[in-house]
Amino acid sequence: MIRFAFKKGLRFKTKSNSNGFTLERVLANGSFRFEDDAGEIHVLTEMEVHKRWIEKVWEIDENSLGPSKNVFYYTAPKDLRSLAPGDQVNVKRKISYIKGALKAFSVDGKKFVSTRETLEPIIQKIASEIHDASPPKADTLWTWWKKFSPTKCILKLVESRGKRGRSADPMQKSVFDEAASEVFLTPQKMPGKAVVEAVKRKFERINEGVQAEKVSRPPSDATVYRWLKDLHNRIVSNARDGSAATEKKMRVANEGVQVDRILQRVEIDHTPLDITVICEKTRLILGRPWLTLAVDRKSRMIVGFYVSFHAPSQISILYCLRQAILPKDELLAQFPDIEGPWPAHGLIDTLVSDNGMEFHGHTIDAVALEMGMTIHYCGIAMPYMKGAIERLLGTLNRSLIHQLPGTTFSNVEEKGDYDSEKHAAIDIEVLTHLILKWIVDVYHKTPHRGLKGFTPLHVWQMEASRTVIELPAFPHQLNAMVGFEGCRTLFHYGLQYDNLNYNSPVLQALREKHQGKRPQLVLRAFEHDVSFISVFHPDLEEFVDVPAVDLAYAKGLNRYVHRMICAQTRKRFTDKWTQQQLLLVKSEIQAIVEAAVVAKKTKTRKTVASLELLDSEAVLSPRANDPLDAARVPVDTELEPDADLDADSDEVMPIFTKSERELAPI
Repeated sequence: MIRFAFKKGLRFKTKSNSNGFTLERVLANGSFRFEDDAGEIHVLTEMEVHKRWIEKVWEIDENSLGPSKNVFYYTAPKDLRSLAPGDQVNVKRKISYIKGALKAFSVDGKKFVSTRETLEPIIQKIASEIHDASPPKADTLWTWWKKFSPTKCILKLVESRGKRGRSADPMQKSVFDEAASEVFLTPQKMPGKAVVEAVKRKFERINEGVQAEKVSRPPSDATVYRWLKDLHNRIVSNARDGSAATEKKMRVANEGVQVDRILQRVEIDHTPLDITVICEKTRLILGRPWLTLAVDRKSRMIVGFYVSFHAPSQISILYCLRQAILPKDELLAQFPDIEGPWPAHGLIDTLVSDNGMEFHGHTIDAVALEMGMTIHYCGIAMPYMKGAIERLLGTLNRSLIHQLPGTTFSNVEEKGDYDSEKHAAIDIEVLTHLILKWIVDVYHKTPHRGLKGFTPLHVWQMEASRTVIELPAFPHQLNAMVGFEGCRTLFHYGLQYDNLNYNSPVLQALREKHQGKRPQLVLRAFEHDVSFISVFHPDLEEFVDVPAVDLAYAKGLNRYVHRMICAQTRKRFTDKWTQQQLLLVKSEIQAIVEAAVVAKKTKTRKTVASLELLDSEAVLSPRANDPLDAARVPVDTELEPDADLDADSDEVMPIFTKSERELAPI
């Protein structure tokens, strides 16, 4: 993916290449000063530049782009002051004797020797100088010298202390170890008393048939409890609680991940929101939606989110990433009540996620490679490796979701007798609006303890002034990014993908140019709409949208429902089905969907919300040929008369045949 950043020399060109605009400088008020090819000066705000770029009025001149910078990391060591005070005094005493002996030998021009006759006078002299009442023996000083001389490291002179205390009886300890392994170090978490009883039973079996003078004495209860207390805590926790719980319990809280700039590390995760959402039209319960959220680690600013009823998938991640990368000026313009800015935008260096299956798909890997983004997978059951997003999800639920009618709270104790379904009053559109307003006007303006009291908005603005923020040179690439990649052969009927044909004059012109050959074309198919695909044109070197041949069927239909229709059609009519039969099955499935919207079971209504792709993208960025409205359009299978018939008419009643005509949206 080609990137650009606002820096001196960046050049935009018009679509017709009739004029170009070169960035000269950024003014003190944050506006950009451009000079066009005619020498005229233009002063534009960042919002105005973003609008021209997104609407393709301006395009990036790739010749004006340049490289990025590198990142460096530093480390440091420890010293003598890390020793205990008593050890420091002892080491200084030993060093005094060693240095004194070296000085005495250097005066005589001799080497350090271990003879007692030579060392004892030197030791006595040094002891009197430092007022040491207990000078070491000559052999002890020689031992100190042998430890110190190879590396000259004073830590070699620290005394190693051995364990003190009563020695355990080997037989008693062996029986205890066996009993502890069988009873105490198990997931059943038996108490210490069970170990005491097990030890006693084992000694009773050992002493059966043994003479009185040779009976083995078991350890006392206090000794068994002391030995249990001395067991290694990690080993006990691993055996009784499991390794994952042990790592969580014994992890060390340190400074955490260090990030040098914004967008260097973005953390992403999913969570079911603690709220019951209702249908906008019927006001019936749909269930709890899923939230996908991404946050910048440096500034703690939320860079993107996505709300839907379908389980977390690659689609959730791609929509969230697209919102994270693009500027959000037009998005905020849809909501006049939102006062603050949301300046988060730009390509991401590293995306940090858990090990969910949706993060390991081929589509995500291809998108990351295209954007030059690295995906870092945290360890299994190690949420603290992406602590910023984990904490933020909890903050959002506590600060916003738990304050709304219909909240389910986070646990049964908090919920009490509160009836979530009875009080539910929030639909997906209102919920998306509330989340957006909370992000921009509340969270981004609230002082953050992890930012030393600064707000996420302040830190982002401060870091953005000294960080090169890159964007894709061609924003249309981001629209193609959320599609599934495929490759198909071009025929006279166009391209076939997922049982649908796609064709256009652009494809046929390409086919005529390569007459006699069958070019293989790369395409992107989309989850939310099967009425078109994006095809990479090898001559234009860009993606072009190609419509479906049968728009009467495909218009407004999402891919999940389309595959259901195809599967049901094959089941009823085998592989020799006709287009009329396909439309018939579509009308039947749409009727089932309409009936399920008012079903009694919440699970059924939530499934329908997932099929119709009820999500935040339909609210924030209404799709062309919105599948939500189009999916509710029933197929009219009966023709109606043009006018009402008179009651006394002698004419024969007409026969109404099948029709493919669709009614207007409800």
